[in-house]
Amino acid sequence: MNDIEFFKINNVNVVSDDVFFADIKNVHSEKELLSELNEKLSFPSYFGYNWDALWDLYCDFYWVTQHNIFINHQGVTALPEDDLYIYIGIVVDTCKSWREYPEHNISFFFPTSERDTILRLKKEYELSPKGKIIEKELSERKLRGLFPFNIK
Repeated sequence: MNDIEFFKINNVNVVSDDVFFADIKNVHSEKELLSELNEKLSFPSYFGYNWDALWDLYCDFYWVTQHNIFINHQGVTALPEDDLYIYIGIVVDTCKSWREYPEHNISFFFPTSERDTILRLKKEYELSPKGKIIEKELSERKLRGLFPFNIK
């Protein structure tokens, strides 16, 4: 799947041997989000608590043995819009980078109440110069048979 999804209920919870599930709730700052992601996704100890480090780990997940990775978000739109835009850009890049690779199936879940905001920021990112550059680099790496880790 490797995509952004929306749910109508107030909570998503998955219990399965083949699912790594993280529930991210009510974050109000970049620091809170990165700390919550670090805790819930069991990031390696070298995680740098910045957007670049998050991007690198989202495009790797080598420490996760389960095939499916579900990251559920609730209240993420409480982030300052600049931070939310950056985070959604990382989510979009992550989804695109994993689409061609079978190692993991990654899904990001958001409540339907946040759908309009998330989709607006997703579209803005995809149309931005950075979004277009990442898309081009991912396509070039795919043609060369390279896994899209560590794209600068």
